[in-house]
Amino acid sequence: MTAPSYIKVLLPLNLSWIPTYSLPDGMSVRKGDRVKVKFANREYVGVAYGFADVPDLNAGRILPVIELPDIPPVSSEELELWEFVSGYYLCPVGEVCKVASPASVLEKVPEATLRKLQSRNRTEPVKPRLTAPMKQAVSRIVEAFDEGKNVLLCTGGLRRQLFQELSRRVIESGKDVLILRPEISTPSDGMLCYASMLSPTQRRNAVHLVRNGGPQIVEGESPAVFLPFRNLGLVIVDDEFSQNYKQSFHQPFYNARDVAFVLAGIWNAPLLLCAEYPSLESLYNCSAGRLVRVEVEERPGTETQSPEEEGRGKFEIIDVSKEKSKNGMVGNFSRIALSRMEATLQQKGRILLLQPWKDTSDIEIEARKHFPSAGSKINSMPLRKADSKELAKYSLVLLTNIDFLLSRQDFRADEYAFRQIERLKRQCSCLLVQTSESGHYVFDSATALETMLAQRREFQLPPYTREVRIKTGDSSRSFFLPKDRNLAKSKAELLAKAPRGAIVDVDP
Repeated sequence: MTAPSYIKVLLPLNLSWIPTYSLPDGMSVRKGDRVKVKFANREYVGVAYGFADVPDLNAGRILPVIELPDIPPVSSEELELWEFVSGYYLCPVGEVCKVASPASVLEKVPEATLRKLQSRNRTEPVKPRLTAPMKQAVSRIVEAFDEGKNVLLCTGGLRRQLFQELSRRVIESGKDVLILRPEISTPSDGMLCYASMLSPTQRRNAVHLVRNGGPQIVEGESPAVFLPFRNLGLVIVDDEFSQNYKQSFHQPFYNARDVAFVLAGIWNAPLLLCAEYPSLESLYNCSAGRLVRVEVEERPGTETQSPEEEGRGKFEIIDVSKEKSKNGMVGNFSRIALSRMEATLQQKGRILLLQPWKDTSDIEIEARKHFPSAGSKINSMPLRKADSKELAKYSLVLLTNIDFLLSRQDFRADEYAFRQIERLKRQCSCLLVQTSESGHYVFDSATALETMLAQRREFQLPPYTREVRIKTGDSSRSFFLPKDRNLAKSKAELLAKAPRGAIVDVDP
């Protein structure tokens, strides 16, 4: 009888250690294979993670592997990404395993479903019509890719055509494309979708097609970075500044945009980040030579103008301080805003009132007192909820109390306020902003980001440092660590000193 072999099994659990199991005689396992084992009287499907001829604990206490389930193994590329996320975001690799490979997608696809999936799996990339500026942008992007450089694409409404052209080239070369989006409500035609809006069965089927279905254009939300790609040729991150890429509710607290950098590097695939107004992290990476910035000229009145640009309307700042000095305020509303609201209602238009905090009923009640016959023509909602709402139906959008954001003790508050204002300017036919700081740099589209980046540099805040937040109960403390060769060690030391049960988060 041969001596038993021992195996480290990665389980989808929050464990600071990796359990050891014995391999029954005749069972052959490779790293990455799925194995079924028992832990704490429950059965789990884990991942073979390491091997040893001699166990690191009492052999009599070691349980055997139950069986090898008929589930595809985890590739070396996937394991490399899991290990990065675990190390960088200071969480057990088992937590990454649970998110990256949930039990719901491990179920075997029925044969009938398998045949249907294979028959319907037709990736036919569209060849878009490109204007001269678009062609120039594609040429610059491809040139940067050929030189081994990643790209930051700055454009408004032209991204769809550019994504189609770049994806078409990659698919025709036999490789996959991943397009990350902050949120997906409706899947795009001609793409394989992997999003929270899908059922567990649909996500399972998508995982199967990524693994076995040939070249794919995958459109996905943040968890799509963990899909089991086999030949990834391009990673695109749309709206790369979006806060939705940062996972904040459960470990791992990863940022999908930043993980996409690593994913692309593992596959030696180019990375394209896209935004009209890029994040400060991306601007920093441009200055550091990690990204090549490409802009698409979008001149008003030309065929390159986007539908969003064509729909952009009037933007007006109302200085509350000046209005107060001349008795121009009536409660929370300036007389100028009330005049604009009255004119809107006379023209049968709808009004939306926005505030930075959750409860907006007070300002809506106040507005209805001014216009008692308005009825449903006046609505209100928190600013953050407007992200996912269709604002085109409102003739007038009034943003009040924006100063609350600008006065917060959070170094990211100004960037958040800037992006909210720019998004509203793009989506609203008429936007009014009431503020006591009309001269604040967040209202200057041309220079705001560079001003914020200069301030971050001066005070050594991210992206010039790395922030580690340690939250215990209701208290939270941030540590800003230098980005040097000791960064990993410094993060590990903070983790070791953190109180038991503390939540440790790394950003960006």
